[in-house]
Amino acid sequence: MGRRTLAVALVLALGGALVPGAALAAPVYHWKVVRLTDNEVSDDAPAVSGDGVVWRGWDGNDYEIYAWAPGGGPPMNISNRDGVEDRDPQISGDRVVWEGFREGDFADWEIFTWKLGDAAPTNISNRMGMDDENPQVSGDRVVWRGHDGIDWEVFTWTPGAPSPTNLTNNIYLEWSPQVSGDRVVWGMPVPGQSEVFTWTPGDAAPENLSDTDLPGGLNPQVSGNRVVWAGWDETYGDEIYTCVVGSGDPVRISNNPGFADLGVRVSGDRVVWQGTGGSDGGDDHEVFTWTPAGGVVQTVNGNDDLDPEVSGDVVVWQRAGEIYAVRPGDAAPVNVSDRPQTDYGPEISGDRIVWNGYGTSFTSDIFTATLVTDIGLEHDGAGVVFDRWVTGYSAAYSGGGYVYGRWTGTRLTAVFVGSSISWTGPKQPGYGMADIWIDGAKVATDVDCYASDADKTLSATIWESDTLPRGAHTIELRLEGRKNPASTGYVVVLDRLTVTGATPQVWGTRVDDSLALPGYSGTWLPYVNPTYFNKTYAYSRWAGSAFTLDFTGTQVAWIGPRTPNYGIAEVWIDGAKVATVDCYRADLATQGWREAVWVSGVLAAGPHTLSIRPTGTKNAAATAANVVIDAIDVRP
Repeated sequence: MGRRTLAVALVLALGGALVPGAALAAPVYHWKVVRLTDNEVSDDAPAVSGDGVVWRGWDGNDYEIYAWAPGGGPPMNISNRDGVEDRDPQISGDRVVWEGFREGDFADWEIFTWKLGDAAPTNISNRMGMDDENPQVSGDRVVWRGHDGIDWEVFTWTPGAPSPTNLTNNIYLEWSPQVSGDRVVWGMPVPGQSEVFTWTPGDAAPENLSDTDLPGGLNPQVSGNRVVWAGWDETYGDEIYTCVVGSGDPVRISNNPGFADLGVRVSGDRVVWQGTGGSDGGDDHEVFTWTPAGGVVQTVNGNDDLDPEVSGDVVVWQRAGEIYAVRPGDAAPVNVSDRPQTDYGPEISGDRIVWNGYGTSFTSDIFTATLVTDIGLEHDGAGVVFDRWVTGYSAAYSGGGYVYGRWTGTRLTAVFVGSSISWTGPKQPGYGMADIWIDGAKVATDVDCYASDADKTLSATIWESDTLPRGAHTIELRLEGRKNPASTGYVVVLDRLTVTGATPQVWGTRVDDSLALPGYSGTWLPYVNPTYFNKTYAYSRWAGSAFTLDFTGTQVAWIGPRTPNYGIAEVWIDGAKVATVDCYRADLATQGWREAVWVSGVLAAGPHTLSIRPTGTKNAAATAANVVIDAIDVRP
């Protein structure tokens, strides 16, 4: 087989798109690392599925199984079986499986499972006196190797089954069961050779996939209907073989005579493995990858590249005590961990990597990284609203401006889609504190913007969130009138927010009132004022006037102020009245300068027409009937 050599990277392909929006900066792609454990005991054997991570950790008494997911709080002990050992966790979706020791007259290792919402784990093997080990899981199907008193067999279980099913039940020694969906594969010696077998529900008997007269069948792996394994060839070197069940004989995809190709993994049609030598003729270990269309590509360097894993087209491995990854579009492998301590044992699911890493105390901890993009959300971007905050303008700030507050009880709110968010702003001797809320829950108290004269700065990361569940979120900065004792004031400044995630998004695009089309009709009075978006606004208090915007999107928000002298308007979409909105606010101290006065429901994607029509009427407590248009936020 021909081999294409690449000196610095595995070359893959990538396509992508940005979410439109006025507040978007150019995307920056990087791996964001989070340390999940940091203690004086060892945590090891991490596994990952989607954003869920599990591992084995010492609780001070014995080894337990821990689980973590973004936004779910600290790691949770899900085995919680005091005094007995649990080990080798695996996860698929929200189902976790592991080996656990059972004490008593028939002490043995059993297979346990736990699913989100379960009060306690369940023993699903439950074969007293018979050891069960090496559990694997895909969806709700669990497989493992279990001893039947004579030799090792392959067992499987699904929820609702009265007991596990013995898939093999023979006199041979089965090994390495794996599962993808309902397809199970394993290795099994038969007279004179070793073979790879597969089974799915409904099969009358397991099928021999390798069917060779040579030793092999090592470490079979499966993804969908593609099965891979290591097997000997005529030169007595281990080579990599693959087949698609039901689509012909196995194919040898490595070609490394006399050298060992091992540790094979598969995701979809991409296969990776660890090999010695290769096209550079060296004696170090390299990482190889193969696809049906692309052939074989390998790393070439003087380091040992070990323990490759793959998810989709993203490949990860260990090199010189660091975790490396290459993904579509990368010019070279990226050092993901990049720490002075040793990192090893990577696993990957989607764009989340987990691994073991040593800490300064020489105990191992669990780390995770996700591939993320940063986008900037400026203080005047779509989805950013506030009450009694004041805008300012200076080239020293991102986007040429900022917003500040200093009054107790006021708040700034922004909506975004991502897995974390950070706040950038200045720190000065006269600055105060803010509390931060995410999705209606306080996550930080007294975030301090004070800095001494010696340490003051116009740009610092003032606060950064923990990892959040992927999806839509709301952040609030709330001022409660507190400050550092050394500070001379209570000012809090937002320069910009940075949203991080796999596909981060802001609310959309902010359209200035003066640029809207068709725009104003009837009697409106335009003004220039730096407090307002783009320094412009217009108001009317006369019935028969209208502000109209033709837009394309799925949602729209009217941005403007609320004060004691504001009146009532009707909102129309596509020729139908959808709301009557009162812009009055009694409390002058918390009057809103830039609020979401009204937000539509979700609209059908496509073109729409928004019309805001002053009625000339007002709340009985209001002192005037003014209606102000500052801007309109449009969501794609």
